[in-house]
Amino acid sequence: MKYDNAPPVQLRGSPSQLTTVIHLPQTESLRKSASGRALSRSSLCNVNLPGVAVKRASIRNLDSATPGLSLLRLRLPVSTPPGAYKGTIQVGNEELPIEVDVEPRPRLRLFPRSLKRVVAPGSVVSANLTVLNSGNFVVNLQKEYRFCVFERGGIDRAFFVALASDQTNGERRIDRLANELAASHGGRVRLEIESGSGTIVPGEVRELRITLRLSDRLRPGQTYSGTWKLENTGFAIQLQVSDKSQEAPK
Repeated sequence: MKYDNAPPVQLRGSPSQLTTVIHLPQTESLRKSASGRALSRSSLCNVNLPGVAVKRASIRNLDSATPGLSLLRLRLPVSTPPGAYKGTIQVGNEELPIEVDVEPRPRLRLFPRSLKRVVAPGSVVSANLTVLNSGNFVVNLQKEYRFCVFERGGIDRAFFVALASDQTNGERRIDRLANELAASHGGRVRLEIESGSGTIVPGEVRELRITLRLSDRLRPGQTYSGTWKLENTGFAIQLQVSDKSQEAPK
């Protein structure tokens, strides 16, 4: 039986995490699964979403004082593009309308996840990376990014000096914080994607060649760290500055 006037079952979330509580009409076929077993445990149901291959759909009764209250779980391919999808859900012999609002799911993965190098102030460092787009929308890899690096422990030390010390020496705490941060700041890193920039579609794997152009603010003997932020992930950079003022090996 099809319920044309029934309000649609609505789900919203990322493709692999779609869950909602629904109230099933109190008919015998909806109180039981297609195999005739009561929905006291998780039972499979049929969901039809034109244009989407549903991986799994299950429904089970909730222990509630409200009759017919059930939990619906729906799993779509992780690459399902964001957008609204309409279709039907069938439990037993009954069919209800369903609307699924798939949200963007950014998920880039970098291999390796970090870079550690011995460098010189103002030097250039190159590295090879692999990027995987396991999200559900197209991501654009720009040709150039910029981020800052700080001495190891410098940020924590700056907050300690600003907040824990009772000696102000005529400085406001915010001024001391800014001065300490400036002292531990290793300048901005310019990261260039020499090869592999541009759009990367869901499911795509790509090889990248990156170049880091470092600041001459780096102080010999110190270790600096920073993070290249890329969508949902980050690429950790650790730079140990040598006393040699020469370009680091690529």
